[in-house]
Amino acid sequence: MLSSSTPNGHPSTPSSATPGDSSARPTASFLGGLDNKKVLLAGSSRAGKSCLVHRYMTDAYPSDANGAVVYRQTLGADLAVKYVVEGEHRVALSLWCLAGHPRYRASLVQFFTDDVAVVLVAVDLLHPRSLDEAAEWVAQAKEMCPTALIYLCGTKADEVDKIVYKMPDLTRAARDAGAVAFKTTSAKTGAGIRELFEEVCVKLRDL
Repeated sequence: MLSSSTPNGHPSTPSSATPGDSSARPTASFLGGLDNKKVLLAGSSRAGKSCLVHRYMTDAYPSDANGAVVYRQTLGADLAVKYVVEGEHRVALSLWCLAGHPRYRASLVQFFTDDVAVVLVAVDLLHPRSLDEAAEWVAQAKEMCPTALIYLCGTKADEVDKIVYKMPDLTRAARDAGAVAFKTTSAKTGAGIRELFEEVCVKLRDL
């Protein structure tokens, strides 16, 4: 079983960066000398990327005191660092959640570098255009991050009656795009998220 911690026992704190802000990038000293793996989360606007990261980091769904969903648009990129321990293997996952709005697309190119270990591309299962937009992100990742593991991640899987895709079609799309796999997730219920990152960590360990 994978567990998470910080070197000093305190929880990781998300931070934000606008494209071009190199001061916000993680460094080896900031990460305590751990094995640092850069993970990008990309996809269309409102696809649920930030909620996915929030659920993984806190095991909670972002909502206010009344239970209403809290939506905060990502401006550029948000960074959260998750420390994962599996036996003697300790890794720091630098999770860069990239803005999905087209206005940021050109400036986000700088995040797609050859040191990226994993790219998680979100597909909003409720949005009929999300898969086409995800395919563009996958193509960019394959071109600019040739050694990265790429996953297609279906989001909002809890809203079963509103899903506009057939799961076999998404699995086929992931395979045809050269992704490792297609995974379904729900930030609201937590379904599939921890399993996704556990698989990612195992694959990174075995590389």
